[in-house]
Amino acid sequence: MLWALTKQHSMALKPLFTKCNEPLNFKCFRRLYTIDWSPEGSNRREEEENSIYCWDVCLHKCEGKQL
Repeated sequence: MLWALTKQHSMALKPLFTKCNEPLNFKCFRRLYTIDWSPEGSNRREEEENSIYCWDVCLHKCEGKQL
């Protein structure tokens, strides 16, 4: 779903991926978004936590490299 949204809004996201004053590392990339969590204990919240965990693992694997 993230890739579909990226393609759908590619022109709006173009500056993010093409014009950087500094390398896009883990900290910089993580600051680009905030999480609007569902209520604790809900099924949706559990899915969100799993998704964010996987996303953070991906970002950590990329750390030290330019994205």
